[in-house]
Amino acid sequence: MSLTIVTNEHCFNPDVNSTGDRHLGTRDRFDASIQYDYPGKAIGCLEAARMLQSRTLPEAFSTILGPIVDGNGKALDPIGLVSSSRMPDLKDLERGHDEQYLGRLAESVIRSKACANAGEDPFISDFGKEADITPGTLDAARLAVGAAYDTIDILLMSPNGDTAFGLVWPPGHHAERNLAMGFCYLSNIALAALYARDHRVQLRPGHCNRVVVIDIDHHRGNGTADVLANQADTLLIDVSYRSPYDESRQRFTDGQYDAVQDRYFQAGNEYPYSRPDKDWGLEAHPMAISPNIVSVEFEGE
Repeated sequence: MSLTIVTNEHCFNPDVNSTGDRHLGTRDRFDASIQYDYPGKAIGCLEAARMLQSRTLPEAFSTILGPIVDGNGKALDPIGLVSSSRMPDLKDLERGHDEQYLGRLAESVIRSKACANAGEDPFISDFGKEADITPGTLDAARLAVGAAYDTIDILLMSPNGDTAFGLVWPPGHHAERNLAMGFCYLSNIALAALYARDHRVQLRPGHCNRVVVIDIDHHRGNGTADVLANQADTLLIDVSYRSPYDESRQRFTDGQYDAVQDRYFQAGNEYPYSRPDKDWGLEAHPMAISPNIVSVEFEGE
């Protein structure tokens, strides 16, 4: 059984695409004290994938991971690395996002490109929450979805039951139907789940495929939940961290307490925030609730 790692690397790897028309991440990536997103994260994952492919992982990682096997204990060999260039059109993306939202996203990219061409700051920061737009943002997000679709095709169309892993950037699990946030613009996981459900290859002939999404990110998968809520034949299990909270004073308490200022610093590690924090000016963000969403929250490390 083989493993194929599918990536949209030419969106973030300057060795493949050195043009200025790439997604640049977020403006605050230049400040190491702030949460940020930038291409180097994806490049690091890509380098790890290449080491995995060539079996040259550092010994410490090899010891932790052990043999590279599937869920049944069978060795995954060979390991392939595929660069996807599949770019779904905007109409296809309407399975997870409203037409008006996609139009506003495209308009913001046009504004960013105009700024870049004029030698001005290309970052557009008024489109979403913690989701800056730069000249290549929309194309990179579409290619991330396309790579996710290619991953599904490998999974469903392999005659040998081979498996696949999508290594894409920018991420997607915070992107809601009408809102970009948390470095996410298109809900690529939810879109891939719907693509798999409606795939022409049916695991039970005559029936839509059933898809389970398990989100193990530290943060809540609010975008995936928003898109998949009440979608037939889908199940989302969202595992996330819930910050301890002082209800009487309306503030998170999982940071360092400063008695002089009577404030917690580096608090609010959950995201998006389920409750407000007056100290930090944080507003609660609703999470979609439906019978096909199971939310599992934990506190502490």
